[in-house]
Amino acid sequence: MYRAKAVGEVEGFKDKGGQVFNIKAYGATGGANDSQAILDAKTAAVAAGGGTIEFPSGVTNSTAQLNFNDSANIVLRGEGTGAYAAGASILRYTGGAVASFISARISKGFKIEGLSVQSLTTNP
Repeated sequence: MYRAKAVGEVEGFKDKGGQVFNIKAYGATGGANDSQAILDAKTAAVAAGGGTIEFPSGVTNSTAQLNFNDSANIVLRGEGTGAYAAGASILRYTGGAVASFISARISKGFKIEGLSVQSLTTNP
């Protein structure tokens, strides 16, 4: 589950429409598998011609490979990095063995900012 905001704390990320796609607006809960919310936000960003896919603080689990091949101007952005840092955003792959969890070949402007990426799977 995502970290609850303290009383009076401003929500860090909200889907602002246009070029910002917050995975929570697409159904992410911080539970065991938020793959569909991530994929839906990715689909919307690609359809818009690019944009920022925002991840809230806490752990977001995914069993899906994320393929950004041939996608232009996509940014995966979290609230900060660090595996154990307070307020960090962590994207964690929990699926089976794969060659790559995130693929962005032939992509222009693809970036990852303020987001730690982890895998709990090892390749054979």
